[in-house]
Amino acid sequence: MTRICTLPTPEQRQYMEIREAAERAMLDKVYKAIEDAAAQVADKFREDGLEFEPTSKDYFTFATQQVLFVRLSGGDPDTLKAAIRKLENASFGTAGTLSTTIGRARPTLSMTGQRAKQVGL
Repeated sequence: MTRICTLPTPEQRQYMEIREAAERAMLDKVYKAIEDAAAQVADKFREDGLEFEPTSKDYFTFATQQVLFVRLSGGDPDTLKAAIRKLENASFGTAGTLSTTIGRARPTLSMTGQRAKQVGL
C-alpha cells in the first residue's frame, strides 16, 4: 500500500512555527532554571560553610520531570499524592515502578553509602 504524505498548508506551517518557537522558549527557561537552582544550592552551601557535595543538575532535572509527570497524570505536583493511585491503575507496564519511584524520590539531601541504602535511594 502506498502512503501519501501531504505537505502542510501555509497556515499549518505557520501554526507549527509558532508552537515550536514557544516550546523552544519554554524549554530554554526550564534549562536555565535547572542551572540556576544547582548554582544557588552550591553557592548557599559555600556561603553557610556546609561541606555537602552540591546538588547536581541531574537532581533538578529529575525533580522537574517527576513533578510534571504527576501533574500530567492528574496528581498534585506539590505533594505527589493522588497520582500514585492513578498510576498504579494505569494501563502501561511501568506504572508500578514509576509510582514507587515517584513516591520516594524526594530526598532533601544528596545521600550516599549506608544511609542511602536505608532510605532506598
